Amino acid sequence: MVELNRFSVRPLLICGTVNVETVFALEDEMLPSGGGVFHDALHLNVSGVGANLAYGLQRLGSPVRLLTLAATDPAGEFGV
Repeated sequence: MVELNRFSVRPLLICGTVNVETVFALEDEMLPSGGGVFHDALHLNVSGVGANLAYGLQRLGSPVRLLTLAATDPAGEFGV
């Protein structure tokens, strides 16, 4: 058990998804014609209902545990 504000609080178990978002930061509204996208414009973020809820509750001071399924590929390892 975790002590929080003099009350004995059990961690909340959050069951939900964790996603890896691929985000391209473009300088213009259109992709360059016939070209690629520069590697520094690519960002990976972790999101998903379970991840967002656990992160928000943790930031508010609640003890949390997250239960989700994750693959063993690079995206799955990045997300957890």
